[in-house]
Amino acid sequence: MSGKKLKSFIFLGKHFALHFLKKPFKKGRGLLDFKQSYQKDGIFAVPDKFRVIMPSFSHCMTCKQCDSVCPELNRTPNFLAPSYVVTSFSRSLTTFDLFSQKKCWENCQLCQSACPKDVPLIDLFEFIQNGKTQLQATTL
Repeated sequence: MSGKKLKSFIFLGKHFALHFLKKPFKKGRGLLDFKQSYQKDGIFAVPDKFRVIMPSFSHCMTCKQCDSVCPELNRTPNFLAPSYVVTSFSRSLTTFDLFSQKKCWENCQLCQSACPKDVPLIDLFEFIQNGKTQLQATTL
């Protein structure tokens, strides 16, 4: 073994051991520090219920069947179509403040029943409302 290689192994071994020796004495509050650091950016922990179903939001094929049965879409100006909401959230988590829909989906649920891919639209809308609630709670 060459001298450089031996020196590298000793260096790595020393720092590996020091990492574990320092760990019990490290000051910090872990998750609490993490939450406070990202609070001002509007990032919050996603509840387990939604973490499980989030991959199914990307199953939308943008057929717009949900839009065709949505009664609110024709009645309310500036109402975001269900297909628009699910498509934008399946691509990335956008700002929750932009979603100012009224909770018409609580009683209707026609959009979810019309979806051929069984995308859980109602769960998505609940997730968005939950996100807005958490953001409002952190800014107070």
